[in-house]
Amino acid sequence: MSFNPGSGRIAATCASEAFGYDVAMSEICPICGSRRAQRDCPARSSRVCPQCCGRGRRRTVDCPDECRYFLDGMRQAIRKLASATGEGELEWELADVMHNLRLAIAGVRAGLTDEEARQALANAADTMRTQSKGLVYDYRSPDPNVQRVIDEVVTVARWHERGEKSLRQVSAAELASCLRLLEGKARVLMGDKPSGTAFLDLVVQSVAQSYLTENGQQAG
Repeated sequence: MSFNPGSGRIAATCASEAFGYDVAMSEICPICGSRRAQRDCPARSSRVCPQCCGRGRRRTVDCPDECRYFLDGMRQAIRKLASATGEGELEWELADVMHNLRLAIAGVRAGLTDEEARQALANAADTMRTQSKGLVYDYRSPDPNVQRVIDEVVTVARWHERGEKSLRQVSAAELASCLRLLEGKARVLMGDKPSGTAFLDLVVQSVAQSYLTENGQQAG
């Protein structure tokens, strides 16, 4: 292999080939068609511009957990969610539980609004609070979108309560607190735009693709 003055380009090509695709010939982002493509995108097997990378992350692009740009975005999303209500202690002490509850929301977020997610979290919190008192009563919603989220979130909460799926066992009262905290974040982040998705966008960017155990490993 002969090296010419374009050594920087050769180095970039070699690095991209390690991911299984050649990006040397691609300079324009294939998504927007206007900006320079500067970031390797494993999900698209091409390069994209930073703006399209950020906007599409886990919304229109199915980013793998291993993508370094996704990991950077995930950390930022978690920090924004944690700072939304200023209650970081529970967020960090039960990080795996909070992650798994967010992942439950992310799995059914298509077509949802922040207000629908907030309502679902409020109902789910009431369900677990009632359960913590030894009573069984599921707070339901007449809105199918809201109920869809309730079903998913309560299912994951009960896995945690029973210590199923290799997840950390957590009391119903603690789970109710986690759900109420998430509801508060949804309220703060949606502001005066209940039909928006500011909260949901952060949720989908803040989770891995699998449920996590207490030590941060993928649940079996």
